[in-house]
Amino acid sequence: MNPTQSTYAKKEPIKIKVDLNIRNPLSKSGVWVRSENFYGEGDGGEAVLIIGFDTEFKPPEEVLTREDIKEGRGNYRVLSYQLHCKIIDPSLSESPEWGTISYPEPGQRLEFGDLLSAALQEAVLTKPDVKIPRKIYLVGHFTRADLPAIADFKQLTPFLTAARNTFITGIPLAVELMLGNQSVGLKMHLRDTMLLTPAASKSLQALGQLVEVPKVKLDDDPVREQFYKANMDALLAEKPDLFDHYAMTDAVICVRYIELLLDQCEEILGRRHVPPTLTSIGVDLLIREWEGRVGDWRALLGMEQVTEKVFDKRTNRPFRKRTIVPFKQVDYHLALANEAYHGGRNEQFWFGPAFEDNWTDYDLSGAYPTAMALIRTPDWRRIYVTDDVTKFTERTLGVADVDFEFPETVRFPTMPVRTENGLIFPRRGTTACGAPEIALALRLGASIKINHGVIVPDVALR
Repeated sequence: MNPTQSTYAKKEPIKIKVDLNIRNPLSKSGVWVRSENFYGEGDGGEAVLIIGFDTEFKPPEEVLTREDIKEGRGNYRVLSYQLHCKIIDPSLSESPEWGTISYPEPGQRLEFGDLLSAALQEAVLTKPDVKIPRKIYLVGHFTRADLPAIADFKQLTPFLTAARNTFITGIPLAVELMLGNQSVGLKMHLRDTMLLTPAASKSLQALGQLVEVPKVKLDDDPVREQFYKANMDALLAEKPDLFDHYAMTDAVICVRYIELLLDQCEEILGRRHVPPTLTSIGVDLLIREWEGRVGDWRALLGMEQVTEKVFDKRTNRPFRKRTIVPFKQVDYHLALANEAYHGGRNEQFWFGPAFEDNWTDYDLSGAYPTAMALIRTPDWRRIYVTDDVTKFTERTLGVADVDFEFPETVRFPTMPVRTENGLIFPRRGTTACGAPEIALALRLGASIKINHGVIVPDVALR
């Protein structure tokens, strides 16, 4: 998959109609929202509205059977929905922000439109002179835990993408706000800070430290604090003000972190944008670097952009569609390349329970980028097939299907063989592998027969 492809690219944008002036059953303000409260179509420049979203809930206390869960008796009780909002507009001297928290009745759950109404009505009530951007980032921390608290969550799931066990959107949700006889269209992106944080800062507490918003302490007694965290309904009953402060802080942390990312993306990439994942920032930066050096970054990856005519059944008209596809010379060999990819090697050299000792886990810092740096500029259109084993060196960009056998003196063979139970490394067998693996096996004295091999020369060898 190339850096710009996505598993959700073919999905149609979800179109949600929200009657903003009759939604939000918990609102008592009677605020009337008009189209004048929003930026006009095409106005606002880079202005965005960040909505930090979080819930507090109480899980079932009784032990549930499978039948209980099937019949819907396993639902947790939603205690509160909290939203913290902030407008980021470079043209404004100050960034308006506000928050709101809603407490549903026992057994009640709010719909997506109810929450959006609560956020926007609060904006009009507290910031009547401020224009609301049409581009919105709805942000949570581990959205898989909070989104199911929305009553119409099942209607949203076909348009969400699962990424590392949580939910985001690839294409924005198209929200149509009904304002009496008028309507306003919004584009909403769902983001999860779990996918946008460094590996060492995945917890919300660590994230709060990064943005200088500490998590709220519930009690000086650690035992009591843990009790409240497991029983938020007790905290709400005994200390409602502390509950509010604790609940809203999580939403504030999400907003602060997205605000930080917007600034960093503008500094690094030159545009204010929040990507779905932290690694995609690196991909965008790499593509920009490639474009500055060689122009078309797709050619470096053995791909090209083509335009084809596609018939649209909805409009009964053809339209031109641009697609990124592999070079024809590369496409012939992709199946072998996929088969040759096995991932990192992780194994235990001791069968069964080990004896008690001090064990050392060795890890090479920067191993992957160092190895990848050996690859020079590939000349994809000159790819060729060979069975000459001497062509497969540690510096070769190539893959092959091989028969192999290691000498009995080799204690730990290095050729990976895929099985139903994972990878094994037998003394002899058949496998698909990369050129560096062949080179290592030869260095260990293995005999290698190339059944079918493919090599990509580099441009310097012309």
